[in-house]
Amino acid sequence: MSDYAQAYAALYEYRATGLDGDVQFYVEEAQRAGSPVLELGCGTGRILIPVAQAGVAITGLGLSVPMLDIIEALYGDFRRGLFRYGGEQIWVARKT
Repeated sequence: MSDYAQAYAALYEYRATGLDGDVQFYVEEAQRAGSPVLELGCGTGRILIPVAQAGVAITGLGLSVPMLDIIEALYGDFRRGLFRYGGEQIWVARKT
């Protein structure tokens, strides 16, 4: 992984504060859904972690290994651990 990617991930974690109330909004929406949640582009876990801590089953998908490393460093006590997938494509079935 490049030094740039690591530096960007650290800067993102420091600067990505979102909007007032956005995390609470996503937590409430996830709870209201009543089913497992998939967060695409989970970054450093700014939304993922609070939703999980609220008791919602959530899976985060992120392509940036340095950002996923930050999640693991800050919140390494996942019950089921982190799953790392090294591929560049994920096939998703959809109804057409």
